Amino acid sequence: GNAVVGLSMSGGTALTYAIWHPEQFAFAGSLSGFLNPSNGWWPTLIGFAMKDAGGFNGTDMWGPAADVAWRRNDPTVNVARLVANNTRVWVYCGNG
Repeated sequence: GNAVVGLSMSGGTALTYAIWHPEQFAFAGSLSGFLNPSNGWWPTLIGFAMKDAGGFNGTDMWGPAADVAWRRNDPTVNVARLVANNTRVWVYCGNG
């Protein structure tokens, strides 16, 4: 099977790809990824990072923070799908 792996902001995206495309990815890895983008202040913080990275508007990505798209793209919300898909997952992060 294929693997998908992402670093930093793409770490959560790698897991999200595996959640919604299990026929393509049997393995998924996140290296210091953002794994809970819909939780708490994360939508706001991601918006700040996007603005700083090039003047991008965070709501252009998945809409306002309350939009269901934020939860759809949140690996922690959808972890049961990874289990149901029998996806092999690796999550790595540093301690500081």
